[in-house]
Amino acid sequence: TLRSLLESFRHDQMLYMIDIKQCEDCEARTEIRRDSVLSCCERVVRSVFGILADFPAINVREHVVFSSTQPEVLRIVKKQSANSAKATLSMDLRYALYSRARLIRTLKTAQADGISGYYRFVQRRARSLRAIQRQRPLLIFVWTVNDRQIVCDLLKTDFPAIISDFPHEISKPAIST
Repeated sequence: TLRSLLESFRHDQMLYMIDIKQCEDCEARTEIRRDSVLSCCERVVRSVFGILADFPAINVREHVVFSSTQPEVLRIVKKQSANSAKATLSMDLRYALYSRARLIRTLKTAQADGISGYYRFVQRRARSLRAIQRQRPLLIFVWTVNDRQIVCDLLKTDFPAIISDFPHEISKPAIST
């Protein structure tokens, strides 16, 4: 659970990424009523903030990034935190065909501070992402990279955070220039 992870890995230098997935209840209700989905998501977000409140050493603004594929969830996170929490829209390859303008609109609609993107998406859209970064601040977290050479390549592109299943095996890679 989130509580047990926070108890096990408390560290003032750690950045916690909390990915809020759409629950099965929400998926089932999507066909019925959109407002019931939002209330379900609101309960989940409130619950997460309630757990975080039990850990005063974890500053939400400094140590937590929320992520979701659902723009509605990110808007709820922003509302719940009075706009202080960082929120990233989780993007996979289905977003690879989006134009730069559509990516910008999607991020704006979600009130996202950035993206957490599957590494193949980030590789394919690196130029567009850099162009968006020149227009507005954009956090970019890259997941799930388990290949040391790909990590090296991504580090050269200045994307600040790379998520891996095996960080101990690829930590501090030697970057050849």
